Amino acid sequence: MNNFSNEDHDVMTRKQAAAYLQFCTTVLDRSNIPHIKFGRLVRYKKADIDKWIKEKAVKTGGTV
Repeated sequence: MNNFSNEDHDVMTRKQAAAYLQFCTTVLDRSNIPHIKFGRLVRYKKADIDKWIKEKAVKTGGTV
C-alpha cells in the first residue's frame, strides 16, 4: 500500500500550483514563478510560490 500523498511534500503540478494561487493555468504560465522542468513536465515548489507571493506584496503607508 502506498501511503505517499502529494500533501506530504512541497512539490506541485501546474494545476495544483494554479489552484493554490487561485489563478488559471494561463496566468500561472505567464508568471515568473521559478519552476522545475522534467522534459515536458513542470513542477512548482510551494516554498518558491510563497516567496514569490511575498515579493509581490504591495507595501502600504501603514506599519506592519
